Amino acid sequence: TAQAMMLREFAARCCRVTDFHFPSLAEQLKAVKSSTDAQLPLQAGDYFCTRHSNLGGRVQVAFHLLGASSDAPATDEVPASAHRALGRVVSDCHRCHVAELTLPLLLLDIGTSESSLPYAVAQRRAENSLRALKGALTALADDLAPSELPGLEVLNLVLPLSCAQSISTNLPSVGSTTKTFLQHSFQCV
Repeated sequence: TAQAMMLREFAARCCRVTDFHFPSLAEQLKAVKSSTDAQLPLQAGDYFCTRHSNLGGRVQVAFHLLGASSDAPATDEVPASAHRALGRVVSDCHRCHVAELTLPLLLLDIGTSESSLPYAVAQRRAENSLRALKGALTALADDLAPSELPGLEVLNLVLPLSCAQSISTNLPSVGSTTKTFLQHSFQCV
């Protein structure tokens, strides 16, 4: 599945260089698995974090959001469990002083599920993902004290490769409609 492929690629990247500060990814995943109660297993919408100092750049924390089976076809709707999880991730980023967060725009696994979406479905999915993100950011802003700055300073939205390639053409693309949505929704774009 796409999830298994992504996790293998991430694990391979983590194993390329020894992490001298944190346990290995395998050890962290084993700890998550052993701490999960059989009575209350992880479900879609749950997430866990792993910490890394060996990935280069500024990546030091990875949020692993559990989604529904990747065998199910993706739709234009963002599941309610993903909405709630996104809010918790944004809140945790602020609380733990994570300054930069990178998210897949469509809130889907990278791979076949996102590249096989028809344009109209991908466009609506992008808008629904952005609405979920806007809701999470608004909730964070509402919870801040008047003089408090958010810990989360930068959001990077990653376009699927199929969408990113269409930006260079003059045809309508998910990227161009996303830019328009952001310009109308946020003053910072």
